Amino acid sequence: MVLNLDIADRIKSKQTPANQAARAVKRRLLFKNPNVQLLAMKVSFSSLSTLILLLTDSCCI
Repeated sequence: MVLNLDIADRIKSKQTPANQAARAVKRRLLFKNPNVQLLAMKVSFSSLSTLILLLTDSCCI
C-alpha cells in the first residue's frame, strides 16, 4: 500500500511523467503472471483515486 501511494505521489509531483507511468502499468498488465497484473491494477487504482481527489479539491475551492 505504501509503495502504491509513493508511486502516485511521484506522478503527482511530476517526478515521473504520467505517460511513462501509464506505459509501465500497461506493460505490467500484459504480463502472464497474475500477481504482477494484480499489483499493476492496484497501482493504477490508487493513482486514479489520488487524481480524483486532486480534481475535486481544485474544483471546489
